[in-house]
Amino acid sequence: MSEYARKNSRLVALIQFSTDALVATPSIVFAIFGYVVLVVGLGLGHNFWSAGLMFFIMTLPIIIRVVEHALHDVPQEYRDAAFW
Repeated sequence: MSEYARKNSRLVALIQFSTDALVATPSIVFAIFGYVVLVVGLGLGHNFWSAGLMFFIMTLPIIIRVVEHALHDVPQEYRDAAFW
């Protein structure tokens, strides 16, 4: 998003809004969602894989925002040098 998408795109604004909303979501909401969808809905049961997948879903918005801010802070000269 930060490298190739247009800056004023509606899709970029929607993704940024969604990741901001998911970062602000309390972990108990993720836990309830994980229980309902993964354990009950998909029938994965109470195991390591269900918990690991839920932790991945919970931390993904944070990772997205951190990487986006890190890429935004790279100077333009470095980007130009890496391009050639």
